[in-house]
Amino acid sequence: MLDHFTDEARRAVVLAAEEARVLGHDRIGTEHLLLGLVRLNDAATERLDITLNGARASVRELVGDGRGERTIGELQFTRVAREALDRADTMGGPGRVGPGELLAALRTQAGSGAAQLINGGSRDAGDQLLAVFDDPDSVAVRALRRLGVDERRLRRALDDVRAEG
Repeated sequence: MLDHFTDEARRAVVLAAEEARVLGHDRIGTEHLLLGLVRLNDAATERLDITLNGARASVRELVGDGRGERTIGELQFTRVAREALDRADTMGGPGRVGPGELLAALRTQAGSGAAQLINGGSRDAGDQLLAVFDDPDSVAVRALRRLGVDERRLRRALDDVRAEG
């Protein structure tokens, strides 16, 4: 599943498992993947203005506390987390799934606890689409640029559509 992930993105997944264990959770969800990215301290998460302690508190509020004991052994991903990892894999392509692709996948994944934490429930589909530009080197952004679409142009088009509705 992580074959196309860069070393940094894999490290974020390992950190996500550690976060799940620390919180006493028995599965790795998208919110744990977000915690892993925040702990990685990658440029992709800098613009989120999220601290690790604040993110942990938000995860506790969203998911609740675990059983209060550290989980030992291999943790499984939730269905939504697996879907987000697959989405990131599709966005990045072979050997190109970095923290930016993982973050973009988390932001746009339906049912994602991470999306709730990042977006605060206030972002619409247009804002989620713009989130793909968080990593300017991602395959998705490169593909859009080949089609003549940059962030400014996409934002203008979304503003036009919103004004119509």
